[in-house]
Amino acid sequence: MKKIILFFVFIFSASFLFAQQEEWKQHFDKIKEVDPLEDDFYDNPDASKIPAIKTKYQEILNLIEQVESKSSDYRDAATYQKASLLTSISYLYKELKDFEKQEEYVTKAFVLWPYFSSLSLYSVEKHLDFSNSYPLDNEYTNMIYLGVFSAYENKNYSRVYELEKLYETVKKNINPINEWLIIYDIARTYNKDSKGNEELAQHWVNSLEKWPPLTSENKERNKGPFDFMVKNINNMSTNDQSLKLRAAHALYAVEKYAEADKWFGNYAKSASSPTLDAGWDYSESAMKEPDKTDARNAVNIIEQFTSGFSEYEWERLQKVYEFIGDDAKVQEIKNKVIEARRKAEEEQRQIARREEEERRQREKEERKRDARGRFSVAVSTNPFMYIWKDYPVALDIRIGRVISEFRVIFSNTTDKGDKYRFAQWNAKDIAKNHTYHYSGMEYSYTLKVLVGKMETKQVGRRKQIVGGYVGLQPRYSSYKFDGSNIAFKDATTGIMNPEIPVNAAAQRYDLCLLFGFLGDNLGGFFHIDYYFGVGVGYRALQTSASDASGNSVDITQYQFDDTVDRRYDPARWNKIYVPVRFGFRIG
Repeated sequence: MKKIILFFVFIFSASFLFAQQEEWKQHFDKIKEVDPLEDDFYDNPDASKIPAIKTKYQEILNLIEQVESKSSDYRDAATYQKASLLTSISYLYKELKDFEKQEEYVTKAFVLWPYFSSLSLYSVEKHLDFSNSYPLDNEYTNMIYLGVFSAYENKNYSRVYELEKLYETVKKNINPINEWLIIYDIARTYNKDSKGNEELAQHWVNSLEKWPPLTSENKERNKGPFDFMVKNINNMSTNDQSLKLRAAHALYAVEKYAEADKWFGNYAKSASSPTLDAGWDYSESAMKEPDKTDARNAVNIIEQFTSGFSEYEWERLQKVYEFIGDDAKVQEIKNKVIEARRKAEEEQRQIARREEEERRQREKEERKRDARGRFSVAVSTNPFMYIWKDYPVALDIRIGRVISEFRVIFSNTTDKGDKYRFAQWNAKDIAKNHTYHYSGMEYSYTLKVLVGKMETKQVGRRKQIVGGYVGLQPRYSSYKFDGSNIAFKDATTGIMNPEIPVNAAAQRYDLCLLFGFLGDNLGGFFHIDYYFGVGVGYRALQTSASDASGNSVDITQYQFDDTVDRRYDPARWNKIYVPVRFGFRIG
């Protein structure tokens, strides 16, 4: 029974929440249906429509407040819609020229702005569709525009200056028409508030510079403000040379050529050192007017920079003199054009010669680099072998992928002994303590071929090469054993004979297949080589011995077993064996 009651409670709660969610959705759908510009209000603003519009807007505001307070899912979108709605009401009052009411409602919208920083754009876009990439900033700039406009109309200039600072924080994402409207109204405020000439001039020029990106529709609609901007720029005064040049460029961009010429001329006369670019711009503007005066002023600037002119620049200056009608100067410049062309051709030939020489030099260096990459010599050793009294040194000569290795090892174990090289490690009983004491040399040649993909890199003047290789290595070793006094057992009688002196020498012949890894010219200087190998070998022994009377003795006739010294047992020599090699060298 208890489970049944809980089940019905769950079903009732879920149904209630679903119904409540559906109610909030219906509320929000009504909010989205509101048109910020009701009917044809924009084209035919009429005060009689305001009460009905306000009533509807107030209903929507009430719905928004309900959604804000009850639904976390819709809260962010509802807060955005509330700010947008207050801005729309402000816009309606703007059309009716009730600027006090306009400022009142846009101020209410600004109160909500601090909450925008905590809004989730995802949760807003989840319920609202936007045609721009920065919906929050776009709504904010709408507020700033309407706030600046209403504050200007209400002569609340201090509020305009506050909003100017806010505009600076979001202007990177602002749309062109809003940006121009804001800057234009700020300039009008400076004009009304009798701010200093320089500051006012900066704002008028800035507003005109923002004009060209506007659409044709916006330009047509704001023709009056445009003419007002141009008029104020014509009447402004400034000692800032860069601002004069900006004014000339801004006027030129909107095809006010006569006005642009005035400012180009003003700049040219007052600048201590007008620039060549300014002279060219001045001339381009002047050639769009019938009067030749400005063109003459422009060439006076340009003539200061003719030293080193290119053919193109002389031809450009020639066109200005043709516009002025100075035939003598035109002919003079034509000669300059010919001379500049000849000079340019000669320079091109010199450049071509230099480039050819540089190309040859590069190719020469590349050949040297390639040669160094194809050929290298390395001397290396294995310092760990010094522990066993072996002293190896190897010379590697690499040509491309093929390496020839020449190696020699000097061995001297007379003071230490060695039981590994000649397999004494497997001896038993008495013989296991008898080590070999010898000195000698080992010689080998290895033919190695780098296989697979090599890693190559230019390091300074050398080419670093890293890769695996296979190789074939023949070895020859020759060792002389220290003389030893050894007691032998007679093979016939089994009697142990007295110790006799024995001298012995050994040779080994190996042939191994190697698999290794090579790093050549590592860092430009170092060489490393390690490998594993296996093969076939043959070791031979020559002995000489004499008895107490000095007679030669053939020790092969004696008996060898585990009770005697078996180092020179014939059964352990003159036989084939399998050498296994591990190697490492650095150099």
